[in-house]
Amino acid sequence: ETRLGLAVLGMVPLLQAKDGNIEELLLQNPQTAFSEHYKNLRTALLLSSASKPPQNILVTSMGPEEGKTVTSMNLALTIAESDYSVLLIDSDLRKPRIHSIFGLNNTKGLSTYLAGTSSSINIIKGPKENLSIIPAGPLPPNPSELLSSYKLHELIRVLKERYNIIIWDSPPLMTVTDGLILSQVL
Repeated sequence: ETRLGLAVLGMVPLLQAKDGNIEELLLQNPQTAFSEHYKNLRTALLLSSASKPPQNILVTSMGPEEGKTVTSMNLALTIAESDYSVLLIDSDLRKPRIHSIFGLNNTKGLSTYLAGTSSSINIIKGPKENLSIIPAGPLPPNPSELLSSYKLHELIRVLKERYNIIIWDSPPLMTVTDGLILSQVL
């Protein structure tokens, strides 16, 4: 808080490999002490704005393997439990993982929609009642250009009408420009 001049909304403890598969922990054991950290983060986010919760939430970090996907996924699960309609989008078009965690088909997704190879966006029902997921789709040769396209702006406009909260899992900021591009669009 001192260094950045921003409030910390929550903290999640670092889990060790012996603690189990971190991606599936909240799905398999939603009542653990670990899940309470994500519920605290959910509450802080939902109350972070005076008039209404933020509609688009971008999850990123400085480097790889710092917990962006796990945080995106667990945040989406806990917010969906609060009766908000939640959409989780895997916007990491370089190393997507959400499809493999949830066991989803990744042949169509954000990349195919933005590239124009599919006319509709592939929205898949998630494991919770109020959760939907858009997988990343196949790896494109030009992720940054796709995320800068007008089609993304139009997609955001349409999705904002359908979902209360949209969570974007993005790549790290220090390695590629994708997260920075998304931060400007959202």
